[in-house]
Amino acid sequence: MKALGNNVIIRVDKVAEKVGAIYKPESRKEKPATGVIVAVNEKSELKKGYKVFYKAYGAIELDPSLGKDLVAVDEDDLLLRFEEGEKDGRRN
Repeated sequence: MKALGNNVIIRVDKVAEKVGAIYKPESRKEKPATGVIVAVNEKSELKKGYKVFYKAYGAIELDPSLGKDLVAVDEDDLLLRFEEGEKDGRRN
């Protein structure tokens, strides 16, 4: 898979199904705005495997037949790239 134009393809991070022993109802689950880049175009300075935070409203959900939990995001809608050793903005 190769992203076209100024887009990147991101595998969205999983949403927590429950908090403690309580399961979240489907309507209360927030859509995550973090994920890992799985495809870029050859002109991009981004690379596969980068963990990024993006504007959730700018993401386009892709057909599930292409892969589970994939979205296309314009590079301009990426807000940050996590550095190695960081998880959600915190050092491990």
